[in-house]
Amino acid sequence: MSQKSLAIDEAKKLVKIMAGWKCEKCGKPVEGRSAHGAHIMPVTYAGTCADPENLLCLCPGCHSMGPNSAHQQPQQYVYWLDETFPGRYERVREKAIKYSQNPYPKIDWKEVRKENKKKLEELSEQST
Repeated sequence: MSQKSLAIDEAKKLVKIMAGWKCEKCGKPVEGRSAHGAHIMPVTYAGTCADPENLLCLCPGCHSMGPNSAHQQPQQYVYWLDETFPGRYERVREKAIKYSQNPYPKIDWKEVRKENKKKLEELSEQST
């Protein structure tokens, strides 16, 4: 598995833990495969794909399967995101635009992984 893939997986785990393993939209408890690490900006924006701020913990219905899901109703999703997490969409969007200006951004995935692991360790310390 590539360092980039590992970084994305670790960021998704971090976001799920931060959300208390509950869908951040409907509040439904999620676990295993029913806990989606959903990207706000698409994975194609390499600079934000492993950024926890660009991820949400969502249930399958709120992420992609339900009639009002992020994939089915993206505009409503953005409105909800702005109301629930003020400024987050704009911050992530600005980061994505910054990275898209360089089609081949040089990203140190090992460093990204270190940062996310540090955040995981801080969460573990807070919960004990």
